[in-house]
Amino acid sequence: METLLTLVFFCTYLAIALEHPIKVNNAAAALLGAGLLWTIYALAQTNPAALNLQLGESLLGTAQIVFFLIAAMAIVEVVDEYEGARRMLTTALERRGVLAVALAVLLLVPVFKAWTHLPPFMGILLGLGIVWLVADLMHRHKDDAQKQRITPVSALSRIDMGSIVFLSAFCWRWRS
Repeated sequence: METLLTLVFFCTYLAIALEHPIKVNNAAAALLGAGLLWTIYALAQTNPAALNLQLGESLLGTAQIVFFLIAAMAIVEVVDEYEGARRMLTTALERRGVLAVALAVLLLVPVFKAWTHLPPFMGILLGLGIVWLVADLMHRHKDDAQKQRITPVSALSRIDMGSIVFLSAFCWRWRS
């Protein structure tokens, strides 16, 4: 079983590394690899309850990473939008304010973890809520059309979900 798991892991890693020449998205390769690794592992187990517990623990860890990545990427997208093509919709003060809040949120996640003993994804989700609140309050007097591209709602729609799927499958596979 260990040899087969190693072979599947190596082939998956190779497919990810050769994404462009073989024209297969790395997220597809990572998902396939993760599914195959868990399937092979499951077929070799004799205790379904223990297997489900291991899978649940792996999924929990992967889900925490996914939540963290989505929230962090949304914060980065908000900052990018304030600094990027929508300068005409925001003032310099608004841009500096959002940047300061976003950087503080990102830098304070480890402090939050140390203080509360909660996983980092909880800190980054709280931080995204703070960035969202600041952005909403900052633009509460603008009409919806004006603030549409510079809100966290818009930022969430621009997150590269392919990257999230790839990273989550890679983490899930790694944890198997």
